[in-house]
Amino acid sequence: MINAIIKWINKFLVVVFAVSILFCAGCSKNDIALAKGSTLGNRDATVSSAFQNCRYIETVSWESIESEKGQRTVRATVALPVKAIIEDLKNDSGNWLSMERDFFLYASERINTTSMLITFAIGSDNTTSVEKIQFGIGIPGSSALTTGLSKSEIDKMLDIIFEDQEGLIPAAAHHINPSFNSGKLLFEEVIGKTISDFR
Repeated sequence: MINAIIKWINKFLVVVFAVSILFCAGCSKNDIALAKGSTLGNRDATVSSAFQNCRYIETVSWESIESEKGQRTVRATVALPVKAIIEDLKNDSGNWLSMERDFFLYASERINTTSMLITFAIGSDNTTSVEKIQFGIGIPGSSALTTGLSKSEIDKMLDIIFEDQEGLIPAAAHHINPSFNSGKLLFEEVIGKTISDFR
């Protein structure tokens, strides 16, 4: 009798486990669909169509995550054109210290990815908002992200994306610019050298 009860409990637990996995997988896909379909307030287009229509966005990959605090989030990793961002930085490098310029020129030959990470928060009522936007650079085997933009910078960046403005490349370049401390730290983390190595 006890063996029969244990078998029944084990079967019940397997079914509960399987249903919970299927439920979580469904939530994950649903959260991505919510983020893609959101108009983020009063915008005319959805996030997905804005990404598709923005000429500076090369690809987008999506993932759904639940934070340690139980917050449902969706991350969109947006690939940006490396050459265009590097070129924008090169145009500005005439104003930099020579060691900043030398460091950047060394790093620019190695950078093979530039990206923007957009984190969407999914509310309990399934509303979607942008929680964070960060910019990143990468070389084979190493990548790093900036700290998040301020609320007003997030709003400006969303306007640029939704309206397919020319400002996306200069904005991305500005945030990873190694002549600023935050950009310098980003480049140093990815490249594994410091600006002082180029004195």
